[in-house]
Amino acid sequence: MTQEEFEEWLGVTVPCALFHVDSDTKDDKYGVKLDELILIELIAKNPEVLKYKSLDWLVNHFINTYTLKKNQADFNIKNRFSIDFFEFSFLVEACIPPVPIARHSFWEDVINKYYYTLSKDERNNLFDWITQNSRFDKNNKDCEMFFARFDPKNQYLVELKFEGVSEIKECFLWEEKYHTGINKWINQRYVVEVKPLSV
Repeated sequence: MTQEEFEEWLGVTVPCALFHVDSDTKDDKYGVKLDELILIELIAKNPEVLKYKSLDWLVNHFINTYTLKKNQADFNIKNRFSIDFFEFSFLVEACIPPVPIARHSFWEDVINKYYYTLSKDERNNLFDWITQNSRFDKNNKDCEMFFARFDPKNQYLVELKFEGVSEIKECFLWEEKYHTGINKWINQRYVVEVKPLSV
């Protein structure tokens, strides 16, 4: 790796990989901080970067300093920029799995967070848009999860009761469990009643 290639890795490759990752996001598989895992994977793919900067320097630069600056910038950006539904849909389309880990993180955010931001019509339109894409493979587990989350025919109102308190949650059915997110589901013992949401 030349000095020029290292500078591109330092100034472009790593920041692009970390752009969509919040500092408190954890990897589903290993339970470790996602930004740290991404950085480790990038260094493992390009170990020659350690000729130019130490591991301690890279961690401090990208995990501590960079993340702090990025979070501050995110706050400012969110107050200055917005995207419409079509731009959002193109972003989601670009992240159809299998994709690199940073895009995969955004894909999970679509399922866990942005689903609740979208209107009912937007959810249905996004479902049609993404599932009709030739790259969408229902044999891929991440694609299956998206299908289950956004399928209008797979939405339920689940009444549960826990420690005497009743609550109703909007859920989707995935592997015989009523989910509110990728890794969040309702324990069957607390389910009182399930009603399908009207399409």
